[in-house]
Amino acid sequence: MIQSKQLWGDFFVLVFFFIVFVCFTQHHFFFYDTVQLGAMHGSFYFNANFTKLIPPLAFDSGHLPTFGLYLALVWKVFGKSLPVAHWAMLPFMIGSCWQTLLLVRRFLPHRLVLLAATVLLFDATYLAQCSLVSPDVVLVFFFLLGLNSIFSSNKFTLTLAAFGLFTISMRGIMGCFGLFLFQNYFIYFYNKEAFKLFNFIKNGMCYVPGFTLFVGYNCVHYLATDWVFYHQNSQWAECFQKVGWSKMLYNFGISVWRCFDFGRILYYLIGIPSCIYFIIKHKRIDRLFSLLLILCFIIYVTVCGTTLSYHNLSNHRYYLPVYFCVALFFLVIISHVFTIKRAQYVYFFIGVMLLVGNLWNYPKGVAMGWDCTLSHLSYDGMRCEVDQYLDDNAIDAASVCSLFPLLSSKQLVALSKYDTASWLDYGDTTTRYIVYSNLCNAFDTNDFAKLDSSYTVVKSWKKGLVKMVLYQMK
Repeated sequence: MIQSKQLWGDFFVLVFFFIVFVCFTQHHFFFYDTVQLGAMHGSFYFNANFTKLIPPLAFDSGHLPTFGLYLALVWKVFGKSLPVAHWAMLPFMIGSCWQTLLLVRRFLPHRLVLLAATVLLFDATYLAQCSLVSPDVVLVFFFLLGLNSIFSSNKFTLTLAAFGLFTISMRGIMGCFGLFLFQNYFIYFYNKEAFKLFNFIKNGMCYVPGFTLFVGYNCVHYLATDWVFYHQNSQWAECFQKVGWSKMLYNFGISVWRCFDFGRILYYLIGIPSCIYFIIKHKRIDRLFSLLLILCFIIYVTVCGTTLSYHNLSNHRYYLPVYFCVALFFLVIISHVFTIKRAQYVYFFIGVMLLVGNLWNYPKGVAMGWDCTLSHLSYDGMRCEVDQYLDDNAIDAASVCSLFPLLSSKQLVALSKYDTASWLDYGDTTTRYIVYSNLCNAFDTNDFAKLDSSYTVVKSWKKGLVKMVLYQMK
């Protein structure tokens, strides 16, 4: 009873944090991929009154548009605005709080549960997605629900989790496949004698409803468009280009660094020596460690490993299920090596490092996952200042160019009804003015040389880690 009360108390603490968090971020613009997956898809279904299923070719993502349908439905009920979109994410954040608490209390002493859950949820990339209207917030909830369902052998909730993962994104499907493999390993791990090959088929029944909807939608999509997943003229077609072994090795290195980035490296710096110390001291590998290590391996292979053969499918947010599994693994190891009091200090230190990870920055010209760290939050106010400067100086948007993610109009990013002006794509045209920002990873050394030789700086802005510079042609 006492532990149950403590669980609910821990839950309300986390829920309170995320309610306050949404209060602070509810006016934050759609940003990076959420412009397409949230604003474009949601606005399309909202304006079409759900009379059309397949989005226009220009922003058809190739997978089930469940997230856009959800946003459109919420907007129909509560009105179309940025705050409504942000608050629509809160139920999934709350669900993730509950699922995270259930997950860590399976493996940790009750005195460590709240702190461990907080550390898991303070991951810079997860908080960044919570500050956006992002389908990855939904993905994390269903992934955690599925993981808990496997540990508790609850087939009903596992079916719900699999259905949610199948319908939210392609990466949700890969995560779902990882859960299926781990489910079978988990059953085999605890009951080798009773495990039969037939279990694969039996356990797979939980995934049938989601898989059926996924296949059905893609059949309808193919009949209507003649393609599935992506088409050669899509803006992300280059990302799906197959690569050779050298590029695959490079992608592997990038995926490893993603697991270290934004403060996550501290897990490894503390967790790996702790694991080695435990093995040397006890002269054995704990069964729980091996189970969680296999979980990390399976989720990495299915979520990350399946993307290594493609040109550019390595955004930080793609690896969120991996971050949660690896963090859980190391937090459990730490709890076995340190006393509870010292483990609390270590957890606290990791949590602080994860928050500081939002301040990590990279040198000019090095690509950074801006949508996966809270450092991007200063962009909104700065963009308004830039737009105001352009208006005050009668600089027309048609004479300004830039690069992704600065090209969308405020009609999309801020859901403004009347501000439809947008800047031109720097890659397609040459204009009198160029807006550079370190948010734009596509600017390379040649572009910087061109700006230095052919343009002069008119005005620059800086807030936090974000910079924007207005250049004028000489």
